[in-house]
Amino acid sequence: MTSIGMNTLTPIATLLSEIYGYSTFTINLGGLLYILMHPFFTFPASYVIDSKGVRAGIIVGSLLSLAGVSLRLLIN
Repeated sequence: MTSIGMNTLTPIATLLSEIYGYSTFTINLGGLLYILMHPFFTFPASYVIDSKGVRAGIIVGSLLSLAGVSLRLLIN
């Protein structure tokens, strides 16, 4: 579900670069950072799932995803 948020800006990156005056690289940087940070957050997520259970891992992941998507809403 988290990668859906990453993939929403890629198809309209050229349009957004014209509207906001940023390069397409800057707009696509969110997707690049997601790919780079994924391995670093996999280990803490595995720890939470192993120690607290799958339910706790899903709740924590959902809350963090909700916080990230909510930050994207503040752009405009």
